[in-house]
Amino acid sequence: ELWRALQSLRQPNPPQRRRGAETALFAGAGEQRGGRRAGHERDPAPHRRGTRQQGRAREYLRFTETARTPLAEGLRTMDGLPKFVKLVEVGPRDGLQNEQVAVSVADRVALIDRLSATGLKSIEVGSFVNPKLVPQMAHTDAVLSQIQAKTGVSYPVLVPNMKGFQEARAAGVTEIAVFIAASESFSHKNINCSIADSLARIGPVCKAALKDQIRVRGYISCVLGCPYEGDVACSPIAVLAAHLKALGCYEVSL
Repeated sequence: ELWRALQSLRQPNPPQRRRGAETALFAGAGEQRGGRRAGHERDPAPHRRGTRQQGRAREYLRFTETARTPLAEGLRTMDGLPKFVKLVEVGPRDGLQNEQVAVSVADRVALIDRLSATGLKSIEVGSFVNPKLVPQMAHTDAVLSQIQAKTGVSYPVLVPNMKGFQEARAAGVTEIAVFIAASESFSHKNINCSIADSLARIGPVCKAALKDQIRVRGYISCVLGCPYEGDVACSPIAVLAAHLKALGCYEVSL
C-alpha cells in the first residue's frame, strides 16, 4: 500500500476520484479487503489504514523532493517492484547470539554448511564483537576457517568497530556488515552510543574495508518501529541510508 501511495502521489495531476485524490489511492486496497464478498462483511473503516499509509507516503515524498542525495534520487525515480528478492540468512549470527548457552564451533559450522546446501547466496557467519559481551559469537574466526564455502555464496560477518574489523580481516573475510539504528534510544541500549557516534565509529571501518577491497553491507535497525520509542519517521531513515551509501556500502538493509 505504501509503495502504491508513493507511486500515485508522484503524479503531477492525480485524477480526481469520488473521495478525493489522495484518499482514493487506497480505495482499491480497502475495498478489496473490506468489500462484500461471499461470507465476508464490509470493513467498517477501511480508510484508517489508508490514512496512516498516506501520512508516511507524504512524509517520504517531502523528503525526496528536498534531499538531493544520489540515494534519494534513485528511490524517487524507481519504477515498479524488484524482479527478485535477495535473502540474507542471519541465523548463524543474529539467531545464535540470542541463545542462553554458547553453541560449539562444530555445531555452528554444521549449521552454516547445511544452510549453504539450501541454495542461499548470502549467509552471515557470525560477528567479531567482544566475547565477554556476546559469548555466543566467540571463535568466529575458527568457524570461518572450517566451513565448506560454496562458490557463489557470500559469508559476511558483522563488525562493530575497528578492532572487530582487524580481527575479521585477519580471518580472511571478503565481506563485512556494519550497522546503525534509526532510534536514539535503541542505539544507546544496544551499543551504548548515539546515532551520530555510531556513524563516526563505522566510518573508519568502511574506509579500511574498501581500501582492502572488502565489500561492505549496511544495516539500519528499527525502521519499522522502536521497542522504546514506538513509530520511527521515514525521513531520518532515508538520511541514514544516504550516509551509509556515502560511506561505501554497496547495499543497505532496512
